[in-house]
Amino acid sequence: MTKVCYVAVDKSDTVLLTIINKTNSIEGNLTFHYTKGITYKGTLKGLMHGDTLLADYNFTTGDGKWRRNPVALLKRNGGLILGVGIIETAWGRNYFSKTQPIDYDKGRFIFKDVNCELK
Repeated sequence: MTKVCYVAVDKSDTVLLTIINKTNSIEGNLTFHYTKGITYKGTLKGLMHGDTLLADYNFTTGDGKWRRNPVALLKRNGGLILGVGIIETAWGRNYFSKTQPIDYDKGRFIFKDVNCELK
């Protein structure tokens, strides 16, 4: 089991990510701190597919509502890029569209690894 911590900053928005690599899966924590005090905080669980982590992000919004969205992170240049994709819903579950690719070039959050004690 390996623990790795990341931080991404875009203008005044900051995202904290902790990933724990388990034998067959990935688990972690993901927190978005947006301008104007908006925070999304939750957990993620998923699988690595080559250099891509595909996970479910279970989080609460600033008003305490629970949500679940898919998350895709691509390993690139020693960091991770949060992908942007079309989210569809079926049977109450959100997922990335199977017909539209996830775009990592449009991702505004580029994560750099940090010492887990410092984040």
